[in-house]
Amino acid sequence: MVVRTVEALGRELRVIATGTVEVEAGRLVVEPRSIDFGGPDFLSDATAAVVRRLVAIEHDIEGLPEGLVLQDVAVQGDGFRARLLGEDVQLVP
Repeated sequence: MVVRTVEALGRELRVIATGTVEVEAGRLVVEPRSIDFGGPDFLSDATAAVVRRLVAIEHDIEGLPEGLVLQDVAVQGDGFRARLLGEDVQLVP
């Protein structure tokens, strides 16, 4: 679940979105599937496309050793479990 305050239709709205967590081209992508901003359903439907772009998250995983690439991610109760793949990767303490 992602909770953000966004500006839409000239107003600040508190948006609560639930969605999927996937890996695309080595990046962590959180894409909303349902969006609720506390308004009437017809307003939610009308603004969902605009708000969806503001709430979606794409994140590069920083600090990985060179040659190590994020392959898959699974959501767990305490965070994420990631699967990484690489060849000739040097791990330096």
